[in-house]
Amino acid sequence: MAYLFYYLVLVPMQLKILVAGCSQNQLLLLYLAAQFKKNAALTKITRMPDNILPLFFKFIKFGLAGFVGLVIDFGITYLIKEKLRWNKYVANSLGFLIASSINYLINRAWTFESADPGIGVQFSKFLLVATTGFALNNLILYLLTDKAKMNFYVSKFLAIVLVFFWNFTFNYFFIFKS
Repeated sequence: MAYLFYYLVLVPMQLKILVAGCSQNQLLLLYLAAQFKKNAALTKITRMPDNILPLFFKFIKFGLAGFVGLVIDFGITYLIKEKLRWNKYVANSLGFLIASSINYLINRAWTFESADPGIGVQFSKFLLVATTGFALNNLILYLLTDKAKMNFYVSKFLAIVLVFFWNFTFNYFFIFKS
């Protein structure tokens, strides 16, 4: 038996579609296809690799360590730029470098729990990544403050967020790989 219009809500996708001239069998097939798609997606989600959860916790720890670094970075930058009246790029550089060094120690001991005896090589790799992150940070800061005319501290915050993803990726896969 055919109906002129059916109003069907596909719950898995939260979409409302108007079906014209479909039989009940066709609607049943649409519904079953949507359920199959929903169950397949759930199966993919529940069958995540075992190493995702530790990665997630490392990401959270890295973020917390990064927040400590952010407070240190902003504090030192503010002190040098506003109180000592030094150049904003010098202030940004010193804030970033001091915060990065402290973050290395926190990430080595807490986030990645590294016991690598080659601390000199590990710290050298860290400095390479941090220096590249530092260059990206200053480039983003320059583009947002001088070219886009955004507020210095808003620009600095955005630069920190973007460089955060760069830093986590390279810390996880290059510096503290287990």
